[in-house]
Amino acid sequence: MKKLITLLLLTTIVQAQNRTGYAAIIVGADTKNLILGSNATNNAPELNILYKLVMGSNNFELTASYERFEAISFDKIALGVGYHINYKNITLIPSIESCLISRWVNDNKIDAFSVSLNTSLRYFFTKRIGVEIIFNALPRSDLKKMYPSIHKTTPIILSTYTCLIYKLN
Repeated sequence: MKKLITLLLLTTIVQAQNRTGYAAIIVGADTKNLILGSNATNNAPELNILYKLVMGSNNFELTASYERFEAISFDKIALGVGYHINYKNITLIPSIESCLISRWVNDNKIDAFSVSLNTSLRYFFTKRIGVEIIFNALPRSDLKKMYPSIHKTTPIILSTYTCLIYKLN
């Protein structure tokens, strides 16, 4: 895991030096869970945080992300690709991610693979600082593994993240 993170950071730094592309760091939180909570938290507000490295060029971007939702012992690592649709100062980014979800239940780790779909709206206030709203649809294959008697099919969970973005170049 440390080697993967180191490789991603080095790749991001190298990409930041590329004059035709860009690299950025995004940090955000699931808005609903932060304010209202969810069924998983008995509607108690909890922090579900998202960290994302972005490298882009020619309207395409590659992403590597890590999500942590401590309240339900949820981790997600994802690699994705997105395409930029620019309209004035706002960028619409449809994307797809391959995800590895990890959960801990009674000291037992459960891993599950999934593929999520995202749509992002990005706006920069300055050349380097902006905001992003990410709409995410994640098939929760971990829930089907953990609770097969409850989930006959894989539930799709919808989330919205409000993020800050810092462009490195």
